[in-house]
Amino acid sequence: MSTIDNLLNKLDEEVSHLETVNWMPPEGQKDLAEGDLIAGTILDIGTNTTTYGDYTIVTLDPSVALVNQAQMELPAGTEGVAVHCMGTVFNTFFKENDVRVGGDFAVRYQGRVPSKTAGREPYRNWRIAYEAPTALGKLDAPAPAVAAVPAGSMLS
Repeated sequence: MSTIDNLLNKLDEEVSHLETVNWMPPEGQKDLAEGDLIAGTILDIGTNTTTYGDYTIVTLDPSVALVNQAQMELPAGTEGVAVHCMGTVFNTFFKENDVRVGGDFAVRYQGRVPSKTAGREPYRNWRIAYEAPTALGKLDAPAPAVAAVPAGSMLS
């Protein structure tokens, strides 16, 4: 089968979607609580378009996800938590960093801060951290100790 045949066959494959929930303030609450955070491994990176333009959505396998300073309860069957990265703070971060699936991503809500531009509303401020995946993948276990080479061996 040719490469083009393989490519055309992919058009008929079932598209899989992760079952996700959004990391967001509870209903009736305008913002997350100051200090709320989420951190985990990136499962997917996508975009969404609004009347204000495009923004990035990062889907995580969360190690921690706090909303109102309490661990977020995930419904059964949830495979990831989507972080809707809107606003200048996130846009700047994504322009300056080559964020990739498999990396580790953390976000903490810092609260609203006054705009540096006179007459503008306060904006939501975030602290964002990212670590790229390594070429070898994640190394959870420490590297094995290197044994000394006995004298007289071929390596000494």
